[in-house]
Amino acid sequence: MTASRGQAPQVTESEGLPGPGDWLVAPDLAPDAADPVLAPVYAAAARGALALPFCAACSTPLELEQYVCDVCGASAEIGTAGREWRDVPLAGTVHTATLVHRREPGLIVAPGPYPVIDVELASGHRLVLTTAAPSGQSLDIGAPVEIAFRTVGAVHLPAVRFPPGRAAGRMLLPDVTEGEINVMTVTDQAGPPAETAAGLRPGDVRALVQPDRVRGLVYTDPQVYELEMRRIFREGWVFVAHESEVPEPGDYVTKRVAGEPYVVARGKDGEVRVLANRCTHRGNRLCNADKGNTSSFRCPYHGWTFGNDGSLSGVPMRDGYAERFGEVRASLGLVPAPRQESYGGFVFASLEPAGSTLAEHLGNARHAIDRLVALSPTGSVQLSAGWMKHRMYCNWKMVMENNVDGYHALFTHQSVYDAVRPAKVSHVPAKTETMVRDMGDGHSEIDYATEYRRLDEEFVWYGRLAREKVPGYIAALEEARGVDGAHDALVIGPPHTLIFPNLFIAEMNVMTVEPLGVGETIAYTSPVLIPGQRELNRRTLRRSEGAMGPAGFLIADDGEIGARNQLGLAARQPEWVTLSRGLETDVTDATGRINKDKSAETPQRGWWKHWAAVLEGEAS
Repeated sequence: MTASRGQAPQVTESEGLPGPGDWLVAPDLAPDAADPVLAPVYAAAARGALALPFCAACSTPLELEQYVCDVCGASAEIGTAGREWRDVPLAGTVHTATLVHRREPGLIVAPGPYPVIDVELASGHRLVLTTAAPSGQSLDIGAPVEIAFRTVGAVHLPAVRFPPGRAAGRMLLPDVTEGEINVMTVTDQAGPPAETAAGLRPGDVRALVQPDRVRGLVYTDPQVYELEMRRIFREGWVFVAHESEVPEPGDYVTKRVAGEPYVVARGKDGEVRVLANRCTHRGNRLCNADKGNTSSFRCPYHGWTFGNDGSLSGVPMRDGYAERFGEVRASLGLVPAPRQESYGGFVFASLEPAGSTLAEHLGNARHAIDRLVALSPTGSVQLSAGWMKHRMYCNWKMVMENNVDGYHALFTHQSVYDAVRPAKVSHVPAKTETMVRDMGDGHSEIDYATEYRRLDEEFVWYGRLAREKVPGYIAALEEARGVDGAHDALVIGPPHTLIFPNLFIAEMNVMTVEPLGVGETIAYTSPVLIPGQRELNRRTLRRSEGAMGPAGFLIADDGEIGARNQLGLAARQPEWVTLSRGLETDVTDATGRINKDKSAETPQRGWWKHWAAVLEGEAS
């Protein structure tokens, strides 16, 4: 929770107490006025005030159900002296805004869409409220609001006073007809200006991207996001899974591609397939576990059964289809992804039947996968430890382009680099021969290979691990690659490469992202394991936990920075995000556009150039 410290604010009187009845819900939905958590809120609302909890020890604003103060650590148990309820100003700003349409006769009395608004109050608290008076519109992110009140039954509740005459945020509602129930539609979650509401036309995306800057709304506009989902995540190649996640026949994992459910399964024939996770009869989601092993998938609705190769193998009471059953069985197997290919064990798919080959899509980025698997005596790696899931409150592109940002490490990750500095190369750009590279097609990297070769020391990238700690691995790698080949692989180590749009090989970790909305993303991370190398893999797991785990150094920092970026971009000015660092010192060679200053924004310029081309339909 964002919060400011200080003394209790003075009471600000409302402009009037709420009247009887409520425009949104029936009286039967009135909350319990004696609720131990919210009773002080209801009591204050009855007198036209807003009361919220503070830490009695340091005056830090508390969440309604917060039990320990984030700042001083004092106990803030509900109903104890550690928590104080104080009246706060009836003012705040819109953090996010949502329009909801629910048809529930007898419960929801509003005939049309109604707003649900996440308000960041002047006191530092956050509340999710609807409006005090009927409204089928929402508000712009960052818009100032006043707090008013509404009444449900006999209980008074805080609400948002809709500013008269103010332009509302854009609504993205389908036509809703009588009988539709529980249709939820989200409006501008990331705060784009109202003037961006018009549909994107050819050339519009090009106007958002210049060689050294992009408009801030590329991170916040729902129209841009919807176009990305179509052009990039449906029509283009995206990373879906790794073959090692389904090592045995019958193994499966469930994934989402462009928001659609898919199951990646290894059939009894050993082939890995990406199949729509939807029963072809009536549309039920077929497989609901994250992973497992099965010879068949049985729909719980009507019992249709499919083999793990996607074929329809069983239909109860087949006589209902008479002589057509053979046709039904042949035509209604699980639908495969229109395009699916693998490289180095990494499985990619596209939901568009026509387009470039995977080799064309990967282009120069294939070397990153080659460099990774070169560390394995078997020529393969495993992503079998499972995926850690990190929900990030920022646009998916922020997560990806940050991964190849060499400028932020000394600042965002200061604590971790202070801790590991004795075991790593310098992260000051002027002190290392590290370069950044735009490889074309949206792929980019931070390349430490030159610096590592200059040092000619093995395992610098792995905390300078001594050979003696992993003798079995060294022996196996030398047998597979030869002494010189093994030495070179252990010197330059794994890549630090972003493969457009959703795969990041982070040395001995892999990250992929799933956009959930314009301002929300899940980042999945998994350590890279080497088949048969138990001791090395044990160490890799511990290192991954330290960097990417729930209490890890790196991803926690990046998640916080991403969320702050998204909040900052709610401000409409300045209009542009600048990416000009190192522009004058970029050079082109056989590997792409490079810059020997690690802090240069060369990777970001390459990302956005390709991003615009894809959204304009000029590239895939």
